Amino acid sequence: TYAKMPDFPAGGYQTVGTLLKEAARTIAPGEEEGAVLKANLPRLERIIRLKLSVAGEAFKAGPLWEDAAQEIQKELQLKGVEALVFSGDLNKLQKQLPVGGMVVPFAQNTPLNLLAAFLEENQRNRTEQLRNQLKRVLPALRDLIAIEKQKLPDAKEAGQLKQGLDFAGSFVNFEALAEVLPDTGPADLSKSRFQRLEQVLLALEGAESSLCGKSGQMVLSRTFHEKSVFNWGQQFEAAVFKVVEPEDVFATAAAWFDETMAEAAQTLKALRIAQLELENHYQADLHDDWFGHFNWKMFSDEEMTLCTPVILFLEAEGLMGSSLQAFSQCLASNIPVKIVALPEQGNAGKGLAYRPEPAALAIAHRNAYVLQTAALDPFALLDGFRDGFVGNMPAFFYLTSAGVAGDNTGDKGYLNTLAAVAGREFSGVSYHPGKGPNWGSRFSLVQNPEPESDWPTHSMEYKTGKTGTATEAIAFTYADYACAVGAFASHFHLVPPRFWHADLIPLAQFLTLSSKESASRAPFIWIADQDNRLHKAAVAWPLVEIVRQRLDFWKYLQENAGVHSYHAERAVEKKVKELESDFQKRLAQVKSEQ
Repeated sequence: TYAKMPDFPAGGYQTVGTLLKEAARTIAPGEEEGAVLKANLPRLERIIRLKLSVAGEAFKAGPLWEDAAQEIQKELQLKGVEALVFSGDLNKLQKQLPVGGMVVPFAQNTPLNLLAAFLEENQRNRTEQLRNQLKRVLPALRDLIAIEKQKLPDAKEAGQLKQGLDFAGSFVNFEALAEVLPDTGPADLSKSRFQRLEQVLLALEGAESSLCGKSGQMVLSRTFHEKSVFNWGQQFEAAVFKVVEPEDVFATAAAWFDETMAEAAQTLKALRIAQLELENHYQADLHDDWFGHFNWKMFSDEEMTLCTPVILFLEAEGLMGSSLQAFSQCLASNIPVKIVALPEQGNAGKGLAYRPEPAALAIAHRNAYVLQTAALDPFALLDGFRDGFVGNMPAFFYLTSAGVAGDNTGDKGYLNTLAAVAGREFSGVSYHPGKGPNWGSRFSLVQNPEPESDWPTHSMEYKTGKTGTATEAIAFTYADYACAVGAFASHFHLVPPRFWHADLIPLAQFLTLSSKESASRAPFIWIADQDNRLHKAAVAWPLVEIVRQRLDFWKYLQENAGVHSYHAERAVEKKVKELESDFQKRLAQVKSEQ
């Protein structure tokens, strides 16, 4: 559970547990101070988490603190002095907690809540950057316009002189003065520059509204929008939306992007012209033509970052189906549209077919930022948004918050997601084309347990007989994930202990065998029943093949990220053999000489 507060570090997010502890430490710094309150902070956090899990959505912070404070006092039912002290400390705690912001549970919509927080932060940063530029440019530009105005042919007319020097009207003859003032230079050049400067000033005075007035422009697939249980308008308050048919999402986003960037180009062009004019570097014969063709492809990364992002939302299943060609064309066009795809909840266990990988397809285009991750760590996901929304490149975010099968509410959803990541069902990876020319430098395996192993391992302690215990290292595979969330239940078969034998081997070990070696063996995973008794569950062949697919994709990610690179390991082996051979030759030579 996370609290989104505007003044917090790390993109405005903090865990509720940490927030409560820091607030309590502030109001009661001594070890003996606020003892009852400090002892009941876990209870208070549990109440907050329970309220959020029932709603499944973000809550406004202020009312949530108030409700939780009332609830904990009812639960504790303290009496006398202890009740008065606790109530006073609780009131102090509430005053220390921020009233603004939202408290976000770990749920299906967590990635969207985090994206909303990022876009809010991004809009503030964009606005601040633009204001800083305008503070430097606008006053100087207005002064320059005033100077240029004096150079216009009509500036020396008696009426204009009197308007500018009205304080001297009693002792200056403006008619005579207009006759003797020298010419200010070519009239057409002065007038042209003056008009250009006025147009630039007009554009820059509306720059903040034009560039930073919205947090995002969002195109939603109608099927995605209808299936989502999410208050889009409340969470993305400063964004605008278009809900279109699934087959139209990419064309709509591209057209909206072109329209938005055409407007942004006028503002950014004005800013560039203003800077050139103030430095006296504007050359009409050169720059007039160049700025006449100015468009988003000429934006610097900093300029693109100032613009309102166009974001496209859809289900990953549709992305790899009817929208596959449009998806590929969008990335290949290099238009900096940001694409957000979420897997359909409850998708695991629907079929045994080979699974295409949206992130791998996006990476294959080489030009787009790609992030596939679960929302287990909000700070890491926010950093991913910051990387992907910067600059002149497309971005693809493939995100999930709760495991794609089973009960995904509250703690169960969090555990399901941990299982999905650990079982290589939803492995984390980021690809950043801006990291450098070397392919491997662009990859990072994010939020994966034991990234150098095929599967993460856990130590399991269990009883042997009546009094003995034993410990065994157990690999957590995709089959363990599927079993944990209830997918493919028919593909697990309990093996009675009397049939346990040497050819019944752990699934992770089975996968390392050759076809010949595995032919006479059967794979199993450990499972526990309601009474916490261990059983061996044989894994049916179709599910074993899915496990192989997940491991194959994991190895693909590992190799790209430089983990267990085939070529690097072969090169090391070759070098070791060469060194060993050279050593043996030298050793033989030394022995012969002796």
